[in-house]
Amino acid sequence: MPDRFAAMKADYAAFAKTNQVLEMPAGYTADEQINLYAWRQQGRKRAIQAGLVLGGAIVALSALVWLFVRRRRARRVDQANADMIGT
Repeated sequence: MPDRFAAMKADYAAFAKTNQVLEMPAGYTADEQINLYAWRQQGRKRAIQAGLVLGGAIVALSALVWLFVRRRRARRVDQANADMIGT
């Protein structure tokens, strides 16, 4: 088996020289390259969409809380005015 591996390495070295194959840069990993490509192709779009949905939900929730507080304060003022008029 080691002889076969050595033969394969020699064949690849000849192939690389013939076809001008570049050496891998120091620190290169396929996982890192795959993740970078996936982020550029899909991740960025999905992150923007998720941000828009989350932002919309926060705005809608804030509007509901604001309306609730506003109506509650209006009721308190109306009740306070009614109490003063009835006195």
